[in-house]
Amino acid sequence: MEIELHNHRANVSEPMRRKVELMVERAALRFRGIVKAVVRFEEDGRVRRVEVVLHTSRHEPMVAVGEGRFFGPAAVQ
Repeated sequence: MEIELHNHRANVSEPMRRKVELMVERAALRFRGIVKAVVRFEEDGRVRRVEVVLHTSRHEPMVAVGEGRFFGPAAVQ
């Protein structure tokens, strides 16, 4: 599985990036057939947003979005 991480006007620490990668890998174990994951980190003022798109080989992409004041809680939503 390929994992792409994108920062949009956001400063994301390396430990946070690793944490999100681990979360995506765990999700891939539950949902078979995932071939690619795209994670977008966005920062707009005091709002942090994390969007995860899981692309599968046979179905529509699965999308999860979380918002919060910090990236940690936003990623867990």
